[in-house]
Amino acid sequence: MNMNVAIKIVCVFHLILICVTMFFCGYIMPHIEGYNPFYPDVDTEFSADFNEDLFQQIKIGDDTASVIKKIGHPLEIYEINPEEYQWNYSIDGKCKWADFAWLIKAVIIDKEGKVIKKADTIAYD
Repeated sequence: MNMNVAIKIVCVFHLILICVTMFFCGYIMPHIEGYNPFYPDVDTEFSADFNEDLFQQIKIGDDTASVIKKIGHPLEIYEINPEEYQWNYSIDGKCKWADFAWLIKAVIIDKEGKVIKKADTIAYD
């Protein structure tokens, strides 16, 4: 085989490899909901008064007034069951150019208005 032909084959192979890599990075990767370690909340929208440090200070047994005083009103409230409500302080969808994992920040309130649980995790949905 001629050396020029071998070089051309290698160049074509590398060009194809580059094109496949660019397609994967430019089209496939943004559609995979992965965690961004450099900007973890890239796809997380928080309520207006949300503060991570104050969210961490919320304890089981706190009442709704103290929760609102610390981190404001939630973005949304939904009924888990007749006994419990989830106050969501974050939602998915902030990033418009890709779909990343997002940070769940929520407080579960019982019917007496007391915190019974906190949700502080990463969602890959």
